[in-house]
Amino acid sequence: MKKMTKYLSVLFIMIFPLCLFSQEIVEQEETDNKVVADSWEDALTKKNELQVLTLVFKDLENLPAEIGSFRKLEEIYLSDNKLKSLPSELFTLSGLKMLDISRNFYLKKIPSDISKLTNLEFLKFGFNEELNYAETFQNISGLQKLANVDIMGNQLVKLPPEIGKLSQIKSLNLANNRLSALPKEIGQLAHLESLDLSQNQLDNLPMEIKNLKNLKHLKIHGNRFSDEKISEIKAMFPNCRFDL
Repeated sequence: MKKMTKYLSVLFIMIFPLCLFSQEIVEQEETDNKVVADSWEDALTKKNELQVLTLVFKDLENLPAEIGSFRKLEEIYLSDNKLKSLPSELFTLSGLKMLDISRNFYLKKIPSDISKLTNLEFLKFGFNEELNYAETFQNISGLQKLANVDIMGNQLVKLPPEIGKLSQIKSLNLANNRLSALPKEIGQLAHLESLDLSQNQLDNLPMEIKNLKNLKHLKIHGNRFSDEKISEIKAMFPNCRFDL
């Protein structure tokens, strides 16, 4: 039995890295099949066919209005810059599926024109502490294809009730904030499958959270839940995977 256990352990050690490597290859192939650019100069040479634009850590204070002419763009990564505003031309890119504007500390507003991005599926705006979140949630509430919202690290003390307007989303990341409570409107996110509440200051959850019938993964580590409260939460979601 010991030999068999040892054999299985060795086999796992050999196979597991191969599985991860295979997954990385698949993800890389998906990117390789798209036309990408990682600088504005490079993007301009591929304007008519560019699908993925990555302008990360570029010290950008403004995004050129010419962004609106990249008609085939599907993904834009603008994190870790110094953007103070977003040009209206950005919101004419009707094919956009991914928008990452995380870590733009001077950004105070996501315009209502974001509602024009009707194919948007992923939105990341974490570590943008100056944003008006009630207004932002209102502005993105009509995006019917929006499935993944990441607002981690925004030093949020209170989550506005407008979060309930995002009833279409499947994944919500609220990690690394300063939340001590959640609004009852969280229970309106009927399609939510993944909820990350880790590294906050929560010691309780609203009863309405039990309305999240589709929840499959809940992260609550790094909070102030008692063992008794954790047991209650686990009883609410018997088929859910927990990160405690």
